[in-house]
Parts: sequence; structure tokens; C-alpha cells
Amino acid sequence: MGEKKAGVNAGDIAEDVRHTRTDLGQTMDALAENSHTKRRAGLAAAATGLLAGVAAVGAMRWHKARQKPRGRAERAWRGMKRQVRRTTARIR
Repeated sequence: MGEKKAGVNAGDIAEDVRHTRTDLGQTMDALAENSHTKRRAGLAAAATGLLAGVAAVGAMRWHKARQKPRGRAERAWRGMKRQVRRTTARIR
């Protein structure tokens, strides 16, 4: 039986971040129109954009770290697990 690898594509994360930024920008514009203090809304929009950027970078780094083993021992361990899985699949 074929196994699907569960995971998130980095392109999907980047696309989600772009959509989130757009939605947040539209929300902040709507709030700025209704509020008396457009300057505060502008600062809030800038802070929200900065926060979204930091979250995107964190998500990308987390995703990359999940894909790559950090050391030689981890690569060896993953290689050994891969061999065991292949062998057990052949036996079945």
C-alpha cells in the first residue's frame, strides 16, 4: 500500500501568509475609515504586517528544520530506519 507523507508545502505557507497579510490590511483599512485616529490605525497595520512577517519567517524555518536532519548521527539513524521499512515492506 502506498503511504502518503503528511506535510505542508512551503509554497502553501507563503501563499497563506500573503492572503493573511491582505486580509489584515483590508481589515485595518476598514477600521481606519471608522475610527477617528487614522495614525494609530496605520501604526497598528504596520505592527500587524511586521508580526505577520515574523510569523512567516518562523514557519518557514520550522518547516525547513523538520525536513533536514541536523547532524551525521541523525542522517545515519534516518537511513537505518528507511532500510528497515523497505525490508519489512519486502517481507510482507
